[in-house]
Amino acid sequence: MPPLRGGVSVDRSARPSAGPASATPARAPAPRIPRLISWPSAPGPRQVAARLCVTVLPICEIRVNSRPVKTVLYGHNIETTVTRRLIPVVLIGVVGGSAACRTPNVQSGPPIIQPGAPGQPSKVITAEKAVDLSQVQHTEADVQFMQGMIGHHSQALEMTELLSTRTNSDDMRKLAARIDASQADEIRMMQEWLKRRGQPLPDPHAHHHGGKLMPGMLTAEEMGRLAAARGPEFDRLFLELMIKHHEGALVMVKELFATAGAGQESEIFAFASDVDSDQRMEIDRMSGMLAKSKEFEP
Repeated sequence: MPPLRGGVSVDRSARPSAGPASATPARAPAPRIPRLISWPSAPGPRQVAARLCVTVLPICEIRVNSRPVKTVLYGHNIETTVTRRLIPVVLIGVVGGSAACRTPNVQSGPPIIQPGAPGQPSKVITAEKAVDLSQVQHTEADVQFMQGMIGHHSQALEMTELLSTRTNSDDMRKLAARIDASQADEIRMMQEWLKRRGQPLPDPHAHHHGGKLMPGMLTAEEMGRLAAARGPEFDRLFLELMIKHHEGALVMVKELFATAGAGQESEIFAFASDVDSDQRMEIDRMSGMLAKSKEFEP
């Protein structure tokens, strides 16, 4: 038969050379089996290990530039080395719907589906596109979240400032120090985030001048009650109101992520996720402190 492109041909009529021709038992012609032969060109001579995984394949012979290289026996796995302009030669035989050969190191995983917008179909995307965040931009909801959280954190700092002169508990002072350090740092981060995006910075004390109260924030009346308390009474009221304050921050995070397209930019996603986890831990800590303080009530 004439050689295929690139000087490679498959001769299915060949037989293995195991001795004189008379000693080779006759074999009925094998049924025609669909095969796929593929080979890219190489820039120059190179040595390529061609591994053929043969399970259902008739006797055939691989030729390179019309010279026999290796005889493939029915039902055997063979491995040969070819020095020519030949890169992988893969023969695939299919009988009864089962594949006889497969290329090594090829792993298929489940497709990655990107949900479409409302009314739009979903689509399959590549793994590279799935992790590419370069096109993700902030939204108006992201900006409002940051602006609102600045005021929310600012009130928490006002509450911890009251504690320094109204408690006798070292545990309460340690709690206030943790809240003060973390939320002051987050206020600076949020202000910088807004500046880099050309967004206006809110007045952190706008809630004193009729500004909108974010979820969980204390009213002027509640702040007055807290300022008037002292000792154990202050401690209990502070814990109750700060738990309420932290729960409001969780509401803000939940509303952010429930808004279509919001909370996807890498910085705001990381920050909002941190707020959620940190506030939950502090709620647990303060709830334990509150329960302990009530054990000593008269």
